[in-house]
Amino acid sequence: MPTSRFRNLQSLTASSAEDTTGGPSNDTVSSYTSTYYEDEASLGAGYRVPPPEIKDIVDAPPVPALSFSPCRDKIIFLKRRALPPLAELAKPEEKLAGLRIDRNCNSRSRMSFYTGIGIHQILPDSKLGPEIAVTGFPDGAKINFVSWSPDGRHLAFSIRVNEEDNNSSKLGVWIADAETGESRPLFQSPNVYLNAVFDNYVWVDNSTLLVCTIPLSRGAPPKKPLVPGGPKIQSNEQKTIVQVRTFQDLLKDEYDEDLFDYYTTTQLVLVSLDGATKDFGLPAVYTSMDPSPDHKYLLISSIHRPYSFIVPHGRFPKKVELWSADGKFIRELCDLPVAENIPIAFNSVRNGMRSINWRADKPSTLYWVETQDGGDAKVEVSPRDIIYTQPAEPLGGEQPVIFHKLDLRYRGISWCDDSLALVYESWYKTRRIKTWVISPGSEDVTPRVLFDRSSEDVYSDPGSPMLRRTKAGTHVIANIKKESDEGRYIILNGIGATPEGNIPFLDLFDINTGNKERIWESEKEKYYETVVALMSDQEEGDLNLDQLKILISRESKTENTQYYLVRWPEKKLVQITNFPHPYPRLASLQKEMIRYQRKDGVQLTATLYLPPGYDPSTDGPLPCLFWSYPGEFKSKDAAGQVRGSPNEFPGIGPTSALLWLARKFAILSGPTIPIIGEGDVEANDSYVEQLVASAEAAVEEVIRRGVAHPKKIAVGGHSYGAFMTANLLAHAPHLFSCGIARSGAYNRTLTPFGFQNEDRTLWEAANTYSDRFFNALKGHGALSRLVILPHESHGYSARESIMHVLWETDRWLHKYCVSNSSDDGEDHDSGSVEENASKGTTHAESKVVATGGGGSKEKISSIFDCEGLELKHPYYACGRQSIQHMWETEHPAKRTGRDQIDRDHHLHYKFTKNFTVNGVKIPTLIDNQLSGLHNILTGSKSEDLTHHVVVVDVDVDDGSGLNFTAMEQENGTSSYESRVRNEKNKLVVANAVLKKIEEKKRVEECDLTKGYWVFDQSYPLYDKGSCPFIDEGFDCEGNGRLDRNYTKWRWKPKGCDIPRNQWESMLCMLFGTIRDPKRVYETHGRRITKEKGNYCFRFLDYQCTVEYYVSHFLVHESKARIGQKRRPTLRIDAIDHGSSRWRGADILVFNTAHWWSHYKTKAGINYYQEGNFVHPRLNVSTALRKSLTTWSSWVDKHINPRKTQVFFRSSAPSHFRGGNWNSGGHCREAINPLNETLTTSYPEKDIMIEEIIKKMKTTVTLLNITSLSQYRIDAHPSMYGRKTQSSSIQDCSHWCLPGVPDTWNELLYYHLQSV
Repeated sequence: MPTSRFRNLQSLTASSAEDTTGGPSNDTVSSYTSTYYEDEASLGAGYRVPPPEIKDIVDAPPVPALSFSPCRDKIIFLKRRALPPLAELAKPEEKLAGLRIDRNCNSRSRMSFYTGIGIHQILPDSKLGPEIAVTGFPDGAKINFVSWSPDGRHLAFSIRVNEEDNNSSKLGVWIADAETGESRPLFQSPNVYLNAVFDNYVWVDNSTLLVCTIPLSRGAPPKKPLVPGGPKIQSNEQKTIVQVRTFQDLLKDEYDEDLFDYYTTTQLVLVSLDGATKDFGLPAVYTSMDPSPDHKYLLISSIHRPYSFIVPHGRFPKKVELWSADGKFIRELCDLPVAENIPIAFNSVRNGMRSINWRADKPSTLYWVETQDGGDAKVEVSPRDIIYTQPAEPLGGEQPVIFHKLDLRYRGISWCDDSLALVYESWYKTRRIKTWVISPGSEDVTPRVLFDRSSEDVYSDPGSPMLRRTKAGTHVIANIKKESDEGRYIILNGIGATPEGNIPFLDLFDINTGNKERIWESEKEKYYETVVALMSDQEEGDLNLDQLKILISRESKTENTQYYLVRWPEKKLVQITNFPHPYPRLASLQKEMIRYQRKDGVQLTATLYLPPGYDPSTDGPLPCLFWSYPGEFKSKDAAGQVRGSPNEFPGIGPTSALLWLARKFAILSGPTIPIIGEGDVEANDSYVEQLVASAEAAVEEVIRRGVAHPKKIAVGGHSYGAFMTANLLAHAPHLFSCGIARSGAYNRTLTPFGFQNEDRTLWEAANTYSDRFFNALKGHGALSRLVILPHESHGYSARESIMHVLWETDRWLHKYCVSNSSDDGEDHDSGSVEENASKGTTHAESKVVATGGGGSKEKISSIFDCEGLELKHPYYACGRQSIQHMWETEHPAKRTGRDQIDRDHHLHYKFTKNFTVNGVKIPTLIDNQLSGLHNILTGSKSEDLTHHVVVVDVDVDDGSGLNFTAMEQENGTSSYESRVRNEKNKLVVANAVLKKIEEKKRVEECDLTKGYWVFDQSYPLYDKGSCPFIDEGFDCEGNGRLDRNYTKWRWKPKGCDIPRNQWESMLCMLFGTIRDPKRVYETHGRRITKEKGNYCFRFLDYQCTVEYYVSHFLVHESKARIGQKRRPTLRIDAIDHGSSRWRGADILVFNTAHWWSHYKTKAGINYYQEGNFVHPRLNVSTALRKSLTTWSSWVDKHINPRKTQVFFRSSAPSHFRGGNWNSGGHCREAINPLNETLTTSYPEKDIMIEEIIKKMKTTVTLLNITSLSQYRIDAHPSMYGRKTQSSSIQDCSHWCLPGVPDTWNELLYYHLQSV
């Protein structure tokens, strides 16, 4: 799940601390060594620790958390420790009503804590003064619930010390002076302890706190009776429909109810800073306390009996009361019954008063919301919600006033004053969100809609209003004054989502006119900056724009987050923190936000991380870990939007996949896995199809980039990401070598009333719940490894647990990803990604061979069958049976009873799925908290698939088009229509499409370069209107050229013919044969222009891609320091950095010529570079020869001639007359080809190319198009290179389409048939 953007910034209401970790000890990145995991016999021996390069990062001390004082004149640094030991998690805890309670501390269990507090003064220049340490509390104290007094003069916090001692382990409340740092206990009596199960304490005013304490009269906890007082009974004799989601740790019986009362009952106590105390009301289960802005009243919430055994405490009967600040009861606002019948549909709510709060802009005015649909989102009614307001103490029976009516579900209010409030409403099913402008003090002003948009459309997000702190401690919308302007302005703080990534901003927004002015924007070239808070709100009233001060965070790909103050009007940044880099070992890691496309056209994004110093052109592909979490959308456009920034610092948590950058992995982090359900379609109905399609696109992209080895890609995820992982390994075994699934829930029949974002019941969507996973894996067997993590929950906390999980994961990745290779000499990667998907799923569904991982089929069936068992927890019972079976399978000599396994241990599954799809064995690592997974691990095994070579036979029938016939291999058993074999999932032009298998004929030898152009009425080979790929610069007909004779000429070599076929100029002519144009798309969603390069067009029906990369010189365009400046250079000794993308293609066509001129290469002065040496002057011909030598060496080293056919296209001529392109040159008079070429000599560049090719080890075919093109002066765009014709600058070097380049492709096809 996503984490907070501001990991180190605390708002410091009375809340507990959160731990983060990071930071290494040295600066090297290791590669894998096999010796680390040689001792397989010790795999079960205690907790293990991962390799040092991972361990050091996890063990590094975390940076402190920050909090600013209410007056913005001080900042505190809250110091933290690293990971807690397992002993802390192992302490006894009570699991009651959805809570886990530390019975020694009388608080929530497993609370993290701070170890120290440092106070810094913010000086007038915005820098920090020296640290003042808070002192006076015992050594080793654990600090929680730090909060400022309203005036900022004091800090309150809780302390616990020796947890072996039952009393000192309880929480005491302490007070510190913010000027001196001296602290002391708040209560004079040593026997007053904090009850922090629900709330803890609040500042009533600057010198008084209301504290939740353990009642002094409380005795020992109740004892569980040996004999129950009676049966446990739940009745539904009224036939009430009660559908609840699956909750954990619910109350089970009367004893649990008594325990819950014992630990949660609180005595509220008013205590002043001088130690004077006063009891506030009677003991009760108080859940929250909220003072009014004027500090005269308190809203007190509590829960009471009768409790429920099927819902957690949040749905217990709830009472909300109004009290005076000195402890006098005033009135009861509501007493809501138990809420067991809230419908499971999203946007369903509790009936009655809800969201009861104080108006932030008024001294003591209440507001709340009441539903009009009975809380059921499926009920259609208008209005759906009504907002009410009322004074704390109504005069003369004054009734609540309707503030606003909403047709969607209430979402919140931002208050400003009597003239402005913003009200928000939303609806999950449609993702609609509306913002209303309301004048609270003017009934005659009609509310109006300010924004009405989709919550999924991040590009349209206008931002949220910035809030200022009032003297009363509340937060309201900041009014902004602009000099000599009477407009009503607020500031909108937005994330600034764009196709290039997030660029946060501040807009000065006129609330009346809607006009905006951008007053601040994040630096976007290197940094990612976000606005954290408004810092110029000490004074009451409107804020002057020229005196604005804000706190921002700033980070980059390699620089960790620091905080800065920015003042207007200069907007100068003043850095206030200087946190060390948390993991210098990875300080120079490489990060790139990449975009690619799913086969249905949905745009996808991911963040690609590469290890420091990695170069794909020299280091080759890496093992890759793919880590993600699916998301659900109602719109394809929204799903394809970019989220996040390429400049964000890569935060690495203790279980982050990015840790494996230190082990030389490529990490594909967060590849978008959108599950889309547009309109009335439910997203989960096509979950598997969309999941696999997204994964295929991501895998293809990293392989295409040359950074990931296709046989060494692992997939992983946590929670719903674990569910994703299991499904991908089931439905797409061809994609991944192994898998890691942490804390997943896989048996959805055990959550029949909804899961994740699914709000249909099991009976409404049976296939979604059951078939989606069980049918996916039932045809495959599995070799499993089970790891149980004692005392852990959904997320892992203890250092021992985390280190062991990392060790297990690293071992698994080493064994089944890094060391993965072809088994039994078979080629695993034969076939495209989608072709292998077809093979993998087809046979898995149709041919099943039973296997039990060492057990019989009958034994497996008994393991799955839990229905006949009379157990309290059948869910965990299934898990225990699974555990028992797995233990006996792997360790037959160490049998253990199911009763020895604690159901509350965390279950960490690892299993190897020996799929045999085309001989590929696919190991899988899975850990799960809900262990009903095992019945999918020991099912049956798919039969080996017969390997096929699928080809296409090209015939010309009656002239209407091509017949594509799938041909079987001689010993094959079936054929797949329109499938193309592709060893590395990457094609430039599909070899299989181009080869004729049936009766291949050798073409008569002839010299294609000698011949003539003949007029042919059957040309062009395609119509301009049938091809969407033509750039405007080459669309001569579309730009106004009336004659079309230039499209009618066919090249006729002397003594032979170019074979005829319905074949197109790479894209346009191929596209002409596609029945469904939607089956062809550019994978990045780009439109072809001659100014930009790098395109990848996919022809889905034939599993073929045609890719185009711009490389003007074929060698690396670089920069070097020349004098005092860095200037462009050309590295004639280094291949182009995009060369990794050229590997693995079936056909490669190179060319370079036009840019090798004195004009384009700065006349060779200080331009050509070899190593660190920049030639002061070098002739262009010499430089070209050196560059071609560099290119030829790269081809000989990296291209497999048995796989790839290599062509080099000769130079294409220009036909400028009367000058050059920029000096009046033209070709506008020409309407027919020349009778003879303008030049008789063969260009020097092409002679050089031929000489280089002849010396190469790799066979390279010269595609000589120079001579035949010399005749075609008529075929250039000339003045028709744009829709607005210009006679001053003409294009006589490029070519119209349809036109001459189509002939070049006919020549290419001729050579392909001749091989």
